[in-house]
Amino acid sequence: MKYTAKQLAEELGAFAPTPQQEAVIEYPLHNLLVVAGAGAGKTKTMADRVVWLVANGLVRPEQVLGLTFTRKAAQNLKQKIRGSLFDLHQKVSGQEVRAEDNLDASVYTYDAYAQNLVREYGLLLPTEPGARIISYAEMMQIATKIAENYHGSFPDDTATKSTATVAKHIVTLVSNIESNMLTVDDVIEASEENIRLVDGLAKQTNDTKKFVNTQHTRETLLKLVQRFNDYLKENRLTTFSHTMSAAARLAVNEPAVGAGERSRFRVIMLDEYQDTSHSQRILLRALFGTGEPGLAVTAVGDPMQAIYGWRGASPSNLANFVTDFPHTPGDEATSQPPQEAKKLELTTSFRNPADVLTVANSISGAILDAGGEYSSGERAVAELQPREGASCGDVSFANFELEENEADYVARQLAMEYYGVSDEALDAYVETLAKQDSGESGLPGATRRKDTEPFGAAILVRQHSQVK
Repeated sequence: MKYTAKQLAEELGAFAPTPQQEAVIEYPLHNLLVVAGAGAGKTKTMADRVVWLVANGLVRPEQVLGLTFTRKAAQNLKQKIRGSLFDLHQKVSGQEVRAEDNLDASVYTYDAYAQNLVREYGLLLPTEPGARIISYAEMMQIATKIAENYHGSFPDDTATKSTATVAKHIVTLVSNIESNMLTVDDVIEASEENIRLVDGLAKQTNDTKKFVNTQHTRETLLKLVQRFNDYLKENRLTTFSHTMSAAARLAVNEPAVGAGERSRFRVIMLDEYQDTSHSQRILLRALFGTGEPGLAVTAVGDPMQAIYGWRGASPSNLANFVTDFPHTPGDEATSQPPQEAKKLELTTSFRNPADVLTVANSISGAILDAGGEYSSGERAVAELQPREGASCGDVSFANFELEENEADYVARQLAMEYYGVSDEALDAYVETLAKQDSGESGLPGATRRKDTEPFGAAILVRQHSQVK
């Protein structure tokens, strides 16, 4: 090893990594699961790991693949990696990577990467490589037309009381079927089996009758799902979930696809892995889960931040990573039997003051204990700790009888922070602003105080209707 993580940080003029970050950055060229809490610097750590691998001659930039969920996150990760590699060339002597070389790692969203695979290898499947991917809004428009043209009835009227509700059910079923790599016939068969099981019970209750009605309603909806799929095929359209499922089938059924991707990419960084779906897991495992020496997959995620369960994401993918992506110790000549991937954690929060973390850890711990699913030693990720030198911060609690009172309190708190005035002086300050805006005051402009720090705030609401 030519450089340690700390040496590189010093050479590049960056902050020294924490011991946990150092362990991740300097981990050998093997598969690795990193469970990173909120604000723990995971994106920077991923970029720093790439730089460390490049600086030590273990990989070249063009052999790195990064996958995340949003285009903004992909752009952010790509910029961090490129900027760090450029600094590496400029500030660290003896590097094999030159300025005229390609300093860009390949960073995509999961969906964009799947589209690339289908575009390149799609002729190997019974799918249309040139099909246009439609958005969720377009899916809803098509589903709404199909629902409007359906004149039959549903066994469960409460679940299908409006055209909009039926359309939403159609789109949800389409996405879930594809994300789980199933077919309409698979789900119909499962519903029929459920009905047979319940019909075989000696005693029928209101609950069992409701369950059977739900199964029959699903069977009716599945007929509309089939019409939806037929419409897409006839018009050369496809969906993100269908493309991901097609890419997964390619990876599983065509070994040449995986071989080609592994020859191109030797270091794979998987961001927000807790939000991946079943088809994404199958795709990535088939492509990069061979455990061969010299191939390193690093997955970063936090099951406490899983937010896409409603669209088929499976937080269990994070726990299954260590067996889905085993690694083979040694080199190709002296390789040993595959072993489970190692798990490391990032639990130092750079985003939050100490008291905020104390409250957050207390609340999350109470919720987990109340659920009876975890003991203190079985948390999916350890409690977050403040960074060295973090301020204590301020935490306030308040109860209100009405939502309007609560909203007024929040608005006043933000106004006090923004203008840098006390609660007692706020009303007079706002009055001055109002007079200035109306031209009634000859006072100088009542603007934000110059000596205050940059303002930033976030408001969490219980439901979207509260955003006004």
